[in-house]
Amino acid sequence: MPTLEITTMIGCPMRCTFCPQDKLVANYPMDAVRALSLDNFNTILAKVPRYVRIDFSGMAEPWANRFATSMLADTLVDGRNVAVYTTLQGMRDPERVATLLRDRPSQIEHVVVHLPDSRGNMRGFRDSEQYRNAVEIFRELPGVKFMTMAESSVAGSTDMRWNPITRAGNLDLQQIEGQDIVLDPVHRTPVTCSFTPFYDQNVLLPNGDVVLCCMDYSVKHRLGNLLEQNYDELFASQSMGRLHAENMRYGASDSLCKTCSRARPHDLGARKQYWETPR
Repeated sequence: MPTLEITTMIGCPMRCTFCPQDKLVANYPMDAVRALSLDNFNTILAKVPRYVRIDFSGMAEPWANRFATSMLADTLVDGRNVAVYTTLQGMRDPERVATLLRDRPSQIEHVVVHLPDSRGNMRGFRDSEQYRNAVEIFRELPGVKFMTMAESSVAGSTDMRWNPITRAGNLDLQQIEGQDIVLDPVHRTPVTCSFTPFYDQNVLLPNGDVVLCCMDYSVKHRLGNLLEQNYDELFASQSMGRLHAENMRYGASDSLCKTCSRARPHDLGARKQYWETPR
């Protein structure tokens, strides 16, 4: 489904080994704001169609921004569907967040808490009584999933383990030596995204820029800016047109999708008419 992931700040303090923050920081405009303001968030929210889910995840811990809870509240009051992905680090008001989530269950599609693991992959993790209290509050919420990046967590039981990927080649593999990771192929046939054929699962940056997806830490495919443009203009942009063209080419190309584990390759040279396909 169409989603807009909200990156509330640049330079995530969690510094997870499987997250190429260095690429994002290096390619984000040096003179741009580093934290999303509440006013700018609401300006952008008003431009996003109501069928687009708002995800509090993005390319940083959402609650590293002190206005994250207010952003969540405004989104829910506006009647939007949301998903929340958080480490709980920096969350100053877990009781209020839990109340917001509990009071509007029909609008909450996913809540996933990322716990620190036994391999120390969450390098910015800081244990505290406040953090442990937040974990216990979220464990009481119905439907919340807990995940980690390694075999076990140092903060209690988990429901699932995330299979690490290279973020379409953006990750420095030296950071995760000795750990399993899904290596991305280089696709030399035309590709489409297996998650969405419309390339509408995008990521908002604090300055209003929108990039292609959660793999685009290098800001390779900037679609536009929602402080300056309307939502529909993102999909009529020159950047989106170039992406479609590059994805339909044979051979390697400059498209991020050509090095992504989520890409679906197509060999158009071997296509058949529908009546030639075995049934």
